[in-house]
Amino acid sequence: MKNFFRLFIQHSLAFLNSRPDLKHQCAILVRKLGLYKTLRSIYLRFSTQPLHLNQGYTAEPIADKHLTPRALRIYRELKAAIEERHREDD
Repeated sequence: MKNFFRLFIQHSLAFLNSRPDLKHQCAILVRKLGLYKTLRSIYLRFSTQPLHLNQGYTAEPIADKHLTPRALRIYRELKAAIEERHREDD
């Protein structure tokens, strides 16, 4: 029985991973239901896909002097939105 559920979860995750729009909609629903942390841990445990849910990605800092004023404004807005989302997830 345990193997059946493990296989079912793995196939379900493969199905979601092959449909990014559905995966995104499911993530939104799970966040609204307050189950994000629990289901994320299950996802990370059973997923055969590379980890990409806020896992270990460290971009090199962007040098401000290389950006136009408009690009710098957009960069700062994106950075603030990402930080806000991290605070919401915690």
